[in-house]
Amino acid sequence: MTVAYGVTGTGWIATEVATALAALPGARVAATCPHPFPGARTTESVDELLDVGVDAVVVCGHAPRALLAAVRAGVHAFHEQPLAASWAECRPILQTAASSQAILMAGNVLQFADGVAGARATVRGGAIGDLVYARAVRTGPEHARAHEEGDPGFRRTHELDLILALMGDPSRVTLAGTDAAPWSGDVLLATLEFPGERYATLQLGAGVRWPEHHLVLAGSEGAVRVELQHAGTAESGDPRSLWLRGLLAEEMAHFHGLVTGAPPDPELAVLTDLAAMARAVRVADALALSLAEDRKVSLESAGPVPEEVLLGGPDE
Repeated sequence: MTVAYGVTGTGWIATEVATALAALPGARVAATCPHPFPGARTTESVDELLDVGVDAVVVCGHAPRALLAAVRAGVHAFHEQPLAASWAECRPILQTAASSQAILMAGNVLQFADGVAGARATVRGGAIGDLVYARAVRTGPEHARAHEEGDPGFRRTHELDLILALMGDPSRVTLAGTDAAPWSGDVLLATLEFPGERYATLQLGAGVRWPEHHLVLAGSEGAVRVELQHAGTAESGDPRSLWLRGLLAEEMAHFHGLVTGAPPDPELAVLTDLAAMARAVRVADALALSLAEDRKVSLESAGPVPEEVLLGGPDE
């Protein structure tokens, strides 16, 4: 069986994703939108792409409407976490996916990094005791470029998603800073409080002119640090990171495996967990509210994700 994939999105990421899929056994890129790819039909819209008869769609970039169209069509779908920029956008996607037999994967390319995988295994294996604190830092010009291209700020950080996957649901969150500092750069400082006196902090933005990218996980008996700032290299004449290209290929191989019925990896089960997808977006919403209203925001007061969303039913 050969899986026919559709790839929608702009930029080099979409090209790399299509290239990675085309290299997989039992996969072919049947259609793309809007840019051409060798051997694939070029379409002008997601609806046209779906009409080609693809089995699965990979949505590159922030495009919840395209993702919702794919999920409603009943095809397997992939979109980098978070699925949407707000719970209002995310809810119909999850509600439709819960009623479908198709796979919905919310990707996080960092989950496939060797250092992150090693740290995850260290934490879950109990080597550092109980996880009580996490810190993620991602600052520098590359964050500014992403933000200027329409990236919804802190919502698009995979580091937040990693922390939530390891620590669960926070009880309260706080976000301070600005999305547009006068010295040309955003500065965002987030604090997450978890039950059991556990905490996490995130420092994000280009306003801090010293580039850093790392993750610290501290337990009751030890700690582990993952350095990500200089994790990859590029080919001569090509600024794209070979490290990131490799991670994208691994991510697509994982998605293709799920689509073709391969046993899921328990360590990566969070990527297809609808409740985890909902949590990431709801926490981001709470952080946005904290920044807007200059206060701590309780997620406990928001209540759990409505049951009908995770069990499926007609989307609103």
